[in-house]
Amino acid sequence: MMNKPHYPFVPWSLGNALFILLLFFTAPLFLMKGADWFSTPFFNVVDSEDALLSSPVKPGPEITPETENSIKTDSPADTNKAEVPEIKEFSQTTEPKESARIPEMSEKPGGSGESVSHEEEGDRTAGTAGGTPKEPETDLKTAHPLAQLLIKTRGTARYHLVVIVCFLTAVILAPLTEEFVFRVVFQGALERCFLERCCEECPLGNETGRQTRFRTGRFLTIFFPAFIFGIIHYRVPDAEIDANFIFKSMIITIIANALTLLLGGFWLRWGCRASWQDLGIVFRDLPVDFRKGVGNFLKILPVFIVLQIALNHYAPDYVTDPIPIFVLAVFLGSMYYRSRRYASVVAAHFTLNLGSMLLVLLAT
Repeated sequence: MMNKPHYPFVPWSLGNALFILLLFFTAPLFLMKGADWFSTPFFNVVDSEDALLSSPVKPGPEITPETENSIKTDSPADTNKAEVPEIKEFSQTTEPKESARIPEMSEKPGGSGESVSHEEEGDRTAGTAGGTPKEPETDLKTAHPLAQLLIKTRGTARYHLVVIVCFLTAVILAPLTEEFVFRVVFQGALERCFLERCCEECPLGNETGRQTRFRTGRFLTIFFPAFIFGIIHYRVPDAEIDANFIFKSMIITIIANALTLLLGGFWLRWGCRASWQDLGIVFRDLPVDFRKGVGNFLKILPVFIVLQIALNHYAPDYVTDPIPIFVLAVFLGSMYYRSRRYASVVAAHFTLNLGSMLLVLLAT
C-alpha cells in the first residue's frame, strides 16, 4: 500500500510560493535603500568615543637598547640637559656593584634571571597603564553579526536597546517568518507540485513505480527548502563590520519580516482562499504543538551540538553555519511534513535561537 500525504494539498501554487519567497528576499533590500536616503541618530549605537573605549588596549612596542639609542640621537641636544648627568651618574655608581644590580623589565621579580615573555610584559604594562586589567581579545572573524554587535556595543549607553532589538529579531520574528516562508508556503507548494503530480501520472497497476515517485517527491519537498535555507545563512568571515550598520540591518529586518508575514498571510488567506488548517494553524492545539516542537528539538540537540563542535574544531577559520542549519532545516521539514503544524516548527526554531542568544549574552 503506497504512503499518502497525511493532509490535503495546499490551495496555493508554486508561483504564489515563489512570489512570497521573492518578497522575503527583496523587502530588506528595498527598505535598506530607503533608509539610506535619510540619516537619523537612532541607528548610531556606537560613536567614535565609545568605539575607542570598547576596543582592547594593546601593548606598545618593546623598547630595546637600539631603539633607546636612536631616540636619544634623534632628540634635540638642548632638551633634558639636567637629566642626562643624573642618568650617567646613576649608571656609573650602580654598574660596578653586582649585588646592587637592578633587575630589568624582562626578568621576574624573584631575581632568578628567568625571562618573561613579551605577552606577559605587555599584559602587565597594559593593565597598569589603563588602570584595569587587559581583557582578552575576542576573535570576531567568524562570529555571527549578532554576536559582533553585542561585543562592540558592550559598555555603551544603548547596550540594553541593542539586546532588545537582537532578541526581537533573532528569537521572535526570525522563527515566525522563516518557518512561514520555507515550511508553510514553499514546502507546502512543493508538496502539491511533486506529490500530487506523481500520484496522478503513475498508472494504478504500477505500485512500485508509484512508491518510488512518491518517495522521490517527498525527498525533494523537504530537501529544496532546507538547501535554500542553509545557503542564505552563508556569510564571508569579516571582523571589521560596522556596529551601526549591523544595528540598522536588524531594524530593517524586523520591519521586513513583519511585512512578509502580514502581506504573505493576507495573500494566502484571502487571495488563495486558504484556511487556517492549510496554514498549519489550529488555535485550540497551539500549546500542545508548542510543547511537542520543543520536545522534538531537545531530542536532536546533542547531535546538533556535536556537529557544531566538530565543525568549529576542524574548520576554525571558516563560517560553517550553513551545514548545521541545513541539518536543522531537514529536521524541521520532516517534522512539518508529518504534523502539518506551524507552531511545532516555530517552537523548535525558537528554542535553538533562544539558546544561542543566551550563550552569546553569557559570553559577552
